[in-house]
Amino acid sequence: MTRYIERLNRVYAIQNNGDYVGEIIPFLREHGIHFEYIENFPEGRHIDVNVHGELATFNFGEYLVTGTAGFFIMSPEKFKRDFEEDVDLHKHIADLEGKLSKAMTDIKLLQSRAPIQSLATSLSNSYGK
Repeated sequence: MTRYIERLNRVYAIQNNGDYVGEIIPFLREHGIHFEYIENFPEGRHIDVNVHGELATFNFGEYLVTGTAGFFIMSPEKFKRDFEEDVDLHKHIADLEGKLSKAMTDIKLLQSRAPIQSLATSLSNSYGK
């Protein structure tokens, strides 16, 4: 018998927070997603994205998810139920920063206890002039 594990399905997602020009459109372009952005006075602003060959409205608050299964739009409730942020890299960086900070503190503590002597002073003390 051989044991198997299910592969992780890493996805990228963005929530429609209304920042079309600053966040959403750059995300769509980065992931090669076709879209139509419409901005007019009576209707306001909205964006339609190509999901499985058809344009679908990406409403405020919804998430657009892209991964190996393609692109799809999800409600905030379903997204939060199905996904969690991939924080491994951020946690690893934070752990390294903590270790570096502790090492720097230890170095400063050691330097304050035993000032560094010059090589000449150290040698003369070791060999008795």
